[in-house]
Amino acid sequence: ACAFVYLLLAVWLSMHASIASHSFGVRLLTRFVRLPIPSPQQISSLSSRLADFEAQGLQNVLRLPGVGPDNRWENPTPEAHAGEEDSKSSAPASSSG
Repeated sequence: ACAFVYLLLAVWLSMHASIASHSFGVRLLTRFVRLPIPSPQQISSLSSRLADFEAQGLQNVLRLPGVGPDNRWENPTPEAHAGEEDSKSSAPASSSG
């Protein structure tokens, strides 16, 4: 009788462990490891950057990065230059002090 109770308990606990591990695996995949889905605004900003990249021409598209005199895109987005212009205009005037 004791062996039968031991067998029943072992089967019951193994079934419980199997269901619990499968449940946690599904929860892990759906809640904690879910890939971020880009918003429509992020997708539209990416398409404008892609259009700028494709407008460079074949020679600049196929060049090695970091090699050569010019490491910038020919048609940068206006947002990239907005930060540079702000930093130039907000630079303090040199004073003799």
